[in-house]
Amino acid sequence: MKEFLNEYKAYIVTVIGILLLVAILLVVLIGPKGLEKEYHKWRTGAYGSDWLVIEYTDDGYVMDFWELHNCFISNEEESDGIYFVYEENKKSQVVHISGRYKLIEIKNDQWEWAKVRYIKGRIKKYD
Repeated sequence: MKEFLNEYKAYIVTVIGILLLVAILLVVLIGPKGLEKEYHKWRTGAYGSDWLVIEYTDDGYVMDFWELHNCFISNEEESDGIYFVYEENKKSQVVHISGRYKLIEIKNDQWEWAKVRYIKGRIKKYD
């Protein structure tokens, strides 16, 4: 029985060591900021949240924006783009954007603050 317990302890120590080594390699290779970015990227697609999505022109003006409530945003494969389902007047459409855009996650119903911070004064009037 002692022999079995010693083998079991050695197995547990080996597994913990391997997991610790993998975690250290992830931090070293990707870096703490990279891990944080990957976490937020995963969370964006895995859980619905409130988002202000803003698309900008090349000269920095707001081209369009969307207020998304409890929405999932997904990354386009092999692209810098994203897509999401936008609902307006009980109609849904899939919106794909790429290029210059910002995603602002809205916490505590801070819609007005986000719109003033990122949109106000940046809308260009087109004739």
